[in-house]
Amino acid sequence: MLNVREPDITAWPPEEAAFFLCCLTTHPYWSRVWVIQEFLLNKEVDICCGSTRINWLRFKEYLYDFQLLHNSAAALRPLLTARHPDDTEPYLQPLLQLLVHYRHSSCKDPRDRVFALLGLVTPAERDALCEFFPDYNLSHDEVVVIALAHLMRFHPRRIKRHEADDIFMGLGVMEASATKKRRLFSMAGKHLRLRGLGEQAGNHVHLEQDSWDNAAERGGKNTTTSNNVPRHSKMGYWILALVPGCFLFLMQPSLLPSWLGRWWR
Repeated sequence: MLNVREPDITAWPPEEAAFFLCCLTTHPYWSRVWVIQEFLLNKEVDICCGSTRINWLRFKEYLYDFQLLHNSAAALRPLLTARHPDDTEPYLQPLLQLLVHYRHSSCKDPRDRVFALLGLVTPAERDALCEFFPDYNLSHDEVVVIALAHLMRFHPRRIKRHEADDIFMGLGVMEASATKKRRLFSMAGKHLRLRGLGEQAGNHVHLEQDSWDNAAERGGKNTTTSNNVPRHSKMGYWILALVPGCFLFLMQPSLLPSWLGRWWR
């Protein structure tokens, strides 16, 4: 059994206490996505560091006393604000909200960004997700597509309230181009329709496609190709290319082809 003690940090010199708390709140441990359910699903949580143990409620009070809560790691803040001492039921939320709230968490396997949250999802959504997850035979893209299809099914009118980048970040799609994000979203819509669930959300999915495209375009890399250029823009390029040539021919008829030169004269 660990020989740990709970210190009275308020009795420490202020600089020493602040330094200890800063080191603890910025520790890489808090960035692990699997920590989320470990922290939120257990009724009693003690934070152990070396030979020191602090109950999470006391820990939270210290952060408020030393005004360090807002300086804590981005991944730790939602954990501390989510737990309440009077909660008797497990902390369960819709997948959409979990993905956005804990998007700053990290993991070696990007698929765990969804798998590690299954224990925190509301029962109805968890039943639907557990038809597919966790399954490490699926690629990351396949996990993203199924998760997006799930969001379309359960939250078709709430997706637009969140920035597309926040949702993709929560799913581990960080450096993908806007084109890939659009492709993943389109594949999710097809997955939803193939499963016969499109009637309740399919129409809304089509309506939201443009807003998702625009948001993804703002956040993604510039991947515009000639195939994506609007027709009127292509016509404008042709006109700009022909104007200098026509001007040159008008000024120097001798440069025209012989048959066109005779017609011009």
